[in-house]
Amino acid sequence: MSKHNYKNTDWLNFRVKVFEFDNFTCCSCGRSEPRVVLQVHHKLYYSDRELWQYSLDEVETLCRGCHALHHQKIIPRDNWILTQIIDLGETTSKCDFCNKDIRYEHHLHHPNYTPMISGSKCVKYLTDNSRQSLREINQYKSALRRFINSTKWENTHEGINIDREKNHIYIMGNSSSGYKIQINDRHGVLTFLTESQAIERAFLYFFFKLKKHKEPLVIKPSNILNFGK
Repeated sequence: MSKHNYKNTDWLNFRVKVFEFDNFTCCSCGRSEPRVVLQVHHKLYYSDRELWQYSLDEVETLCRGCHALHHQKIIPRDNWILTQIIDLGETTSKCDFCNKDIRYEHHLHHPNYTPMISGSKCVKYLTDNSRQSLREINQYKSALRRFINSTKWENTHEGINIDREKNHIYIMGNSSSGYKIQINDRHGVLTFLTESQAIERAFLYFFFKLKKHKEPLVIKPSNILNFGK
């Protein structure tokens, strides 16, 4: 597949077809031209296909801002969820957002971005509820622990798998090559260093669905699970 075919007639015609299918509206924020610049987002890529050789289920219309956010070129400023607070005793860590020295690590997860750590000030602007209680954090940790320690996990020659809420979850890989996530026939993008990291990331998909988060991990049923790049 050629990497740069944006002037190709087939691509330009396909681009318009996608926009028409989505009524010239961003599938994420709902805005349309001329308020925003629209772009075609491929939910996944195949090395043997050109940019226009995809079905309409495999692409969607996004505005330039949402497209950049989706590919993690822009750090989201809201919809983060606080999962853990750690007191280091001293200012030995740094905030991933403002780069200031911090003592209290606030561990944050986002449905469309990699996990990050913030300080006490930045967390107030990033979470939906800056007064999120320790009870909510403990609920998350308890649910995660049950998921990790579930007796329904099965070992295969490729890794481990489990059925949850009518979905089949695969954690594939090993300690040398890393671990990847697959839910049904949808593949995650990130490679994780440990199996437990991959399991927690898979758990977040169901946790956000349960919490009815404003920006769910899967916007449409046909979307690929994008765990970041």
